[in-house]
Amino acid sequence: MHEKEDLEKELIETEIADFQKIESYGYISGSFKRLGVNHISITLFEGNVLELELSSRGYEVLSAKPSLSLETSVFESADTLLTFLSPKYRENFHQLSV
Repeated sequence: MHEKEDLEKELIETEIADFQKIESYGYISGSFKRLGVNHISITLFEGNVLELELSSRGYEVLSAKPSLSLETSVFESADTLLTFLSPKYRENFHQLSV
């Protein structure tokens, strides 16, 4: 049982580290905050502050201020989350891949 919990914690730490690597083009620099073991907060370039929970399911949007109309609140990856919620991220990502 402990091995499964340890593996999930390790995966969460890896995801958080990877999420921090995309700060310069993924969200406002300096806005990343660690709120708990698997909770983070970021501010999108558009000004929305997101509180996220990371788990084996992916990234879940717990809250967004100002609120966003979401068809789903769980996203498989940071890229999927940011692509869906941030036009500026899509623009930045496209420029990086050209």
